[in-house]
Amino acid sequence: MKTVAIRRYGDRAYVKLENHRFIRKSGIVAIVDLDRSCYSRVTRNFLSCREKSGRLIVASDGLPRSFVIYDDGLREESYLSALSVETLRARTETETAGSGDSR
Repeated sequence: MKTVAIRRYGDRAYVKLENHRFIRKSGIVAIVDLDRSCYSRVTRNFLSCREKSGRLIVASDGLPRSFVIYDDGLREESYLSALSVETLRARTETETAGSGDSR
């Protein structure tokens, strides 16, 4: 069983978050560790505003460990993920997947 971290369509690369959700690699602004940042009032306010405006998307069923700030020029969203920052960063740096399957 092969897990695809990046999927390519033409010249566009997409990173797999979780639960069959892919986001455009070029739109990733930041990947933030919730364990290290959730105590900050700025982070709590940011996530609260995103949630109230409908721009906070839960990308997994598990306990969130990180969040991704995303802006591709057309939409600005944040994704909560159960994956660690290290795993998500590794997925953004992986260049092994062509247009492959996510099986």
